[in-house]
Amino acid sequence: EVEERLGRRLELLRERLEVLAQGEARQDECLSDFQAKLAAEAEQVQCLKSEARLQHAELQAAWRRAEQSASEAQRITEQGAESMEALQARIVALSEGLGMEVKFRQESVTQVVSECRAAHGTGTSSDRGS
Repeated sequence: EVEERLGRRLELLRERLEVLAQGEARQDECLSDFQAKLAAEAEQVQCLKSEARLQHAELQAAWRRAEQSASEAQRITEQGAESMEALQARIVALSEGLGMEVKFRQESVTQVVSECRAAHGTGTSSDRGS
């Protein structure tokens, strides 16, 4: 009877040990699956980080180009404004010069007409007197 009890207890212990071993095997399998998934996720994260770094560098380069373009556009705009001011000053000077020339020509024409009238009047009266 003692041997029978010990046999049953031993059999129960073996069954419990087998159940524990199966549970341990399942946990090991789950842990292996988790580690594999974790490794895959870590690889994806590294890929995403690399891609993000590359895109960040590209965005910085694009930003620098945009800033350079904006600076160049501002410089060209300022040059255009300076050129327009210079052109406007030239136009004003030309306009004043043309105004003076018109006045000079009018005065010259008026003087020539006066001289012609005076000469004609003088010439006519001397012709008449002769």
